[in-house]
Amino acid sequence: MFNNFINPYKKEETMEKKQSFIFTFNLMIIIAIIILIILMIMPTNNFAFAQGISSNWNYPSSWSKLGGDQDFQVIKANRVYAYERTPENSNCFQSNGIDHSTITMDDVRKAGEPAMFIKRTILKGYFEGSWYVAILIDLKMDPSNNYSSSTRIRSANATIETQLCQAKKVGQTIVTYWPVFEVGGYLQEAKPESSADIVNESVNFNIGGSLGQNNSITGSFSIGYINNIPRLLIYSGHKVKNNKLYGHNSKYLYYRPDENNISYTESSSTLKYAAIYRCEQNVEFYDLRVLINSQFYYRNISSNAIGIVRAERVQDFFIKPSTNFYKTYI
Repeated sequence: MFNNFINPYKKEETMEKKQSFIFTFNLMIIIAIIILIILMIMPTNNFAFAQGISSNWNYPSSWSKLGGDQDFQVIKANRVYAYERTPENSNCFQSNGIDHSTITMDDVRKAGEPAMFIKRTILKGYFEGSWYVAILIDLKMDPSNNYSSSTRIRSANATIETQLCQAKKVGQTIVTYWPVFEVGGYLQEAKPESSADIVNESVNFNIGGSLGQNNSITGSFSIGYINNIPRLLIYSGHKVKNNKLYGHNSKYLYYRPDENNISYTESSSTLKYAAIYRCEQNVEFYDLRVLINSQFYYRNISSNAIGIVRAERVQDFFIKPSTNFYKTYI
């Protein structure tokens, strides 16, 4: 008799669970359909990935570190310039020095947080009666795109320039150092040299062979591929003053922005730059000036607005190699 009795409350509870399961299942189906529709209507983009940031300079034990960065420094882009093609290369672009009239950094930040990462190492060495100074630089550009936005920030180009000038000490109580803007040393060698359409680059050099083949300063980087096509152009040039080579600059163009609608998510693995200077013996203090400029290509798909977003760092390193004196001014 009791076995045939059906509890009406238990039956009602079972029906509620069944209805709840059906509701949850239908809701999951609806959410899945919505996500599928969103993915179908979202704009498609091709992305080229590259290796992560790293620093792998090697230098002989006869060199010692005079100063520099302990870790990679982050410099965020902070200005937008008008777009202008360079006349010498239709695939290259640069700012013309005029602030953009319509695009602001607020617009850019909706698409991403473009920034460059830099690490600078200053070495010194003494050979055959002269002091030598080497500057080793690692650079990476990262657009840091916001993938919920249809607007993309793409890698553009970077310029690195170094020069060694004379400096003087000013003041007795409060001592400061100032560049004289006169040549303070001779450029011995700088790398990388001009190259085109390369993926892997090795920076390998020494002082006129005096260090020997096995004791040279070396470093390498890899730029990554776009659809299996290498894309890196390097333009290098010396700075001359009073018939003396006192500086060097390299321009890295590693993305052609109007080609194949490709966006870099991370613009490159670490680029490399290096220069060695022989210090003048009659100069006491030296100013090693380092200029690093990176530019990102910004294009708003909906408005077709184009701009160049810039991050820049210019610093003076005042040094006296014979006494290990080192001071950084921003």
